[in-house]
Amino acid sequence: MEKGKKCPNCGYVSTKNEEYCPNCDRFEPTFEDFTKELTSENVVERPVEVPVDEPTIEKESETPVAIEPEIVEEQPTEAEEASVESVSEPVDEPVAVEPTEPQIEKFAAKEVIPEDPYAVKTDPVSSESVVPKKESAPSSFKESEPTVPKKNYNKLIGIVVIAALVIGGSIFGFTKYQAKKEADQIAAVKKEAALLENDLNKLYFNEEKVFLSETFTEDSLQDLESQIAEFKEAKYVTELKPVVADLRNRGDLLLSVNNLFKEPLIKGDKLVEGSVLKQAEATVPKGIDKPADKFEELINKGLKVASDQVAANKKAKELMAKVYGEEAKKEATRAQYDEAKAAVKTLKDSSLQQDYDTKLAKVDTLIVAEEKKEAQRKADEKAAAIAQAEASLAAQPQVPQTTTPPVASTSNNGQWTYRTGIALPNESTGTTYGDWSWGEGIQAKVINECLKRGYIIEGGYELRQRIIINGEAYYDLFATSTQSSLLKGRSDSELPIYLVTINAKTGWFKGEGPN
Repeated sequence: MEKGKKCPNCGYVSTKNEEYCPNCDRFEPTFEDFTKELTSENVVERPVEVPVDEPTIEKESETPVAIEPEIVEEQPTEAEEASVESVSEPVDEPVAVEPTEPQIEKFAAKEVIPEDPYAVKTDPVSSESVVPKKESAPSSFKESEPTVPKKNYNKLIGIVVIAALVIGGSIFGFTKYQAKKEADQIAAVKKEAALLENDLNKLYFNEEKVFLSETFTEDSLQDLESQIAEFKEAKYVTELKPVVADLRNRGDLLLSVNNLFKEPLIKGDKLVEGSVLKQAEATVPKGIDKPADKFEELINKGLKVASDQVAANKKAKELMAKVYGEEAKKEATRAQYDEAKAAVKTLKDSSLQQDYDTKLAKVDTLIVAEEKKEAQRKADEKAAAIAQAEASLAAQPQVPQTTTPPVASTSNNGQWTYRTGIALPNESTGTTYGDWSWGEGIQAKVINECLKRGYIIEGGYELRQRIIINGEAYYDLFATSTQSSLLKGRSDSELPIYLVTINAKTGWFKGEGPN
């Protein structure tokens, strides 16, 4: 009779010196020993899942039959079983028990059929029904506690472990996802802040951040200010505030100048030539007393341009009022016209300049008409004076012709005495006889010039023949009145007074005083 070991968990019977049950996922440390005669009927393959007691097996024929030992399938290792069980529940297969040599002699070959350990059996001797008793649990377990199949317990542990891994992995994955999401949000905020800062920097003319961009406008700054105000990250808003404040300050200064003009006067770091005020007499802000940088210096230059245009516009307006009211003024003079014309020429506003030029053209037409009238009046006066002079000359007695040059005359009881006038070139070769005629228009020209200079007055002079030199006649001009501007203060007793000697052919004349 052989002794064997039986697994209390799955009921597997072992005749080998095995430390652990090959059918269980979690091996028990020991087997419970029992003594029973082994027969071919009690060598039964047990399903792995159902732990049962070994039922009584009827003996077969005592005739020994040699049988070949069945091939026991190789059992998987612990690692393999754990791996397979973590994926799916393994399929239990019956395990064939290899008998020892003595057993082979006792048992006849027979198909091993699993039996229900709990089925009711009839005793062949007493014919009474016998209910197999369940084998007591090992001493390590309490009798009041039911035996739990080890494999199901291990499956539960596996499920718990897997669930824990899944939950842990989910928590880890969620945490990692949250971390990535937060990192992405931080990166997005940084990017948005960087874009805002970049847009702010574009409002400057260059990297020095002194002058503003040529395309700077109030709307562009207000748009960025609104975006920054809506920005939720206080840290970045705090960093951008100084830049916004600087742009706002410089923008206000720039617009205080550019808003005065039809087109911006200041672009970048320069003044634009030809910019014109929107209003001819606009109110110009006061300049900066102590400019802090070149930008503020440029602002002052722009304000000066505006002030100069306002002053020029006011001056032109005042001068135009002297020559033009609702229409051209008849009393306007050429001097007033010329002054207004010069003022209008300095204006930067071409439309205003054109309006004034149109009005000045009407004034000029009126003045020209008056000038023509005045010129005609003077011409008539001169003609009358010349005619009178010629008549007076014709009425004078002829001077006796002598070889002695005539001299200035003085009156002595109606008799003329002569004194020498200025010396003439080649006078010693001259004669008192010959052609005394005047060149065309020469006499009138000389007389008019002497009248203009104030040497004589109308009717207060006379001409006397003096000498002919190289065919050219010379006359002496005498004043017969002291009413001229030249002779005021002179006594009438000095009359006639010698004035100049005249070349009747060329119009040349000269006297004792400077011509």
